[in-house]
Amino acid sequence: VTAGFAVFEATATNVLDLRSFRTDDNAGGPLTRTPGETALQLVKLDDANMKFAKLSLSGNATGPNSANPDPPTYLTVPYDVNDLDDGFSYAAGALTLEDGGKYLVTANTYVSGANQRTTLTQRLTLNGAEVTGSKTVVYMRGTPNSCIEGAAAIGMIIDAAPNDLLSVQGIMGNGNANREEINMQFIGGRCALTVVKLPIFPGLDPQYIRLSKNAGQDVNTATDTAITLTAQEETPDAAFSHTSGASAVTVNSDGDYLFFGSVYDTIDGIPRAVYHQGWSLNGEARLQAGQTARYTRNASDNSGVGRQYGNASGLLASALSANDTVEMVTKALGNSGVNSADRFALQGVQLASLFELDPYGVDLSVDQLAVDEATPGVSVSYDLNLRSETSGTVQVTVTADADTLVSLDDSSFASSVDVS
Repeated sequence: VTAGFAVFEATATNVLDLRSFRTDDNAGGPLTRTPGETALQLVKLDDANMKFAKLSLSGNATGPNSANPDPPTYLTVPYDVNDLDDGFSYAAGALTLEDGGKYLVTANTYVSGANQRTTLTQRLTLNGAEVTGSKTVVYMRGTPNSCIEGAAAIGMIIDAAPNDLLSVQGIMGNGNANREEINMQFIGGRCALTVVKLPIFPGLDPQYIRLSKNAGQDVNTATDTAITLTAQEETPDAAFSHTSGASAVTVNSDGDYLFFGSVYDTIDGIPRAVYHQGWSLNGEARLQAGQTARYTRNASDNSGVGRQYGNASGLLASALSANDTVEMVTKALGNSGVNSADRFALQGVQLASLFELDPYGVDLSVDQLAVDEATPGVSVSYDLNLRSETSGTVQVTVTADADTLVSLDDSSFASSVDVS
């Protein structure tokens, strides 16, 4: 199971395809897609009010290889193509986030040349410091069967100060006895970073939650196990609730939400295991959307393989109701045994809080309530919020259906009333 992230520009009637291809030359073992386990999730972003930065690599560039020190160090992906809105600038592998605030970040780093068993670990940095929860890993078998390439990907929400420098870095797995033979390259046309400045509008209060945990938890359990989270990267906004040490994030308002989650560890514990990450609503069976997995090779003598593992996934949770809960879950797909990861992260945002309201209209203070038509005399009260971009008077006519009357004072009822 694999997952990816992308922010892209499209025009009306464009067709989006989800495609996959093999990265080995093994003639045996055809790969087939498992029914009911594949999903594509899309969110339409606000072109007019969100600022975008897109970086990519046009040609191959030196990646983690024998020129690195031993143990190896991180190399910054040297993007050489950029498309930047106001609020961004770029030089020498570093994207300047001029405004600061919350940013949606997607990055994918594709390498080739791993002719021995090893891993590529990708991470984000701000001013050279690692961003919590940003590490993901891809394992490459090398020869035989020439599985010498692969990609690591991340999608997450970060918080930055004005003029922070954002970079994407990669490192080869440590503990490889034959690492002098590995000369990986960052592959042009397959490495990219896209950043979206998430807006703040007058009268709107963007709602976020960002959680993490740096403590061990088995991610290779026999059945789905929810990931507990202990640290609040910042106090959750009013749309969310979470208790330290619990797994469930509660949404406090109806609506659509976007979540990201990641798992990482430096030393795997089980040979040839696959842990399967996903999402659950209200403690029920895992959802089809938002699944991913990662292979752990585990060479216990540390020869010939990097033992790091990690992955990330996202969930578009639409039409949630107040008090619904969201959890990140994992279970074993391969060999049994304990794989105890020690770095977890989760971010979430209430999507409605990111989009500008219509310039004119009416908001109800509560959701629509059902009224039993068989019981006469029952009334329900709402507070109305009239919106206008300009000063002056807004007049709205509230009209009831044939079986209902409306009133402004709970005394005089009519089929319609005018509200200014």
